[in-house]
Amino acid sequence: MANEEHYYSKPGPIAPLALVDEWLGIWLATQWQCYKVMHYEPIPRSRQFVFNFGAVGAGLWTGNINTQATLQQRNSPPEAMQLRFYPLDDIEVMFFIGNADTRFMTARQTARADIFTMQVDPFLHSTEVMVLTNSNPFINVFNPTAVALVQSRVQFFGYRYALDQATHKAFGTAR
Repeated sequence: MANEEHYYSKPGPIAPLALVDEWLGIWLATQWQCYKVMHYEPIPRSRQFVFNFGAVGAGLWTGNINTQATLQQRNSPPEAMQLRFYPLDDIEVMFFIGNADTRFMTARQTARADIFTMQVDPFLHSTEVMVLTNSNPFINVFNPTAVALVQSRVQFFGYRYALDQATHKAFGTAR
């Protein structure tokens, strides 16, 4: 049997989860969505991937804001993005896939990324998410301070994958 390399999200600098002609599996809405990777490329930290959610009142939430303006993906071929993110301002960030599927949660609590996340997790492994074409990522921003903020910026970076639609498989449990 040939040696197999398995890539998965792990602490440390971000690395691709799959290489060309390897399988990429994304858990979405209680199913694995699996595709072969045709191409991948990095999305470096840059101003083009800073999303400004605008002004936020003291102690208030922005409400769910669609991130398509920054994270728009192609439909053909389908794409996936492996992203890490962090706030640039004194805010707390909640990430959703679709309007209801919250990331980083238990049955009762949801973890939020804030300006201190990078201090305890310098590579931002704990913020890593996978976004599949048409999965509608949303962000909800909270201002924990006692003063209104005129901007609430979040930086994204990671990898973009072009996926082979002909290889798509979906199933409810890992095989």
